Amino acid sequence: MNATAPAVSETTSVVFIDTWNGATAAALQGALRMTNEGFAEYIGVATRTVAAWRAQPALVPRREIQTSLDTVLTRATETVRQRFAVLLNPAAAAAPAEPPAPSPKPAAALVAAEVALIQARIDQLQQQLTADVQLLNLRLNQLQGSYV
Repeated sequence: MNATAPAVSETTSVVFIDTWNGATAAALQGALRMTNEGFAEYIGVATRTVAAWRAQPALVPRREIQTSLDTVLTRATETVRQRFAVLLNPAAAAAPAEPPAPSPKPAAALVAAEVALIQARIDQLQQQLTADVQLLNLRLNQLQGSYV
């Protein structure tokens, strides 16, 4: 899947990311003003993953990380979304725009976004646990085979 250029509306800071890549993930990190360590913990990845996005802007994260990044962007404040849009398209920041009217998010939408982020992290941990169990079973079988 190819990374596509983000679409930025001129009247608001609505940004649609079809496929996240290292550059867009790094822009979100910058918009949130987080360190590599803080951003990694926030989305549930290793610090080296965040560092790799900065080093390799074309790198496309795995699907579950794409979902986490979508959720983080959805949950972001309007200020963070505006900063993200500017980081993605600095030329758009040159033209003055009217500030958007505040739009209060319903509590249900915030809870749904939080649940989606938690579910993505649970799915990631389940996959990791399954891989670890398979590795342990393989090692156990190897050990049992060596004592026969």
